[in-house]
Amino acid sequence: MYCGQCGSRLTLTNAKSRRGVIYPYFMCTGWHARRTNCERKSMFVPDIEAAVEDYYRHVQIPEAP
Repeated sequence: MYCGQCGSRLTLTNAKSRRGVIYPYFMCTGWHARRTNCERKSMFVPDIEAAVEDYYRHVQIPEAP
C-alpha cells in the first residue's frame, strides 16, 4: 500500500500501550524517514481495512466482452 498524500510506501508497525496491549498501525515511510514533506500520521490498521472494504463495495468490474 502507498501513502495517499506523498506516494511513499506504508509500513506496518506496532505500538504498545502502557497496559501492554499492542495496536497495529500503518506508517508512511516518507514521513518517517523525512524524505518527503508528508504530514500523514500513523493510521490504525482496522480503520484502513474498513476503508478498503467500503471502497470495494462501490467498485464494479466490467463484464468481459
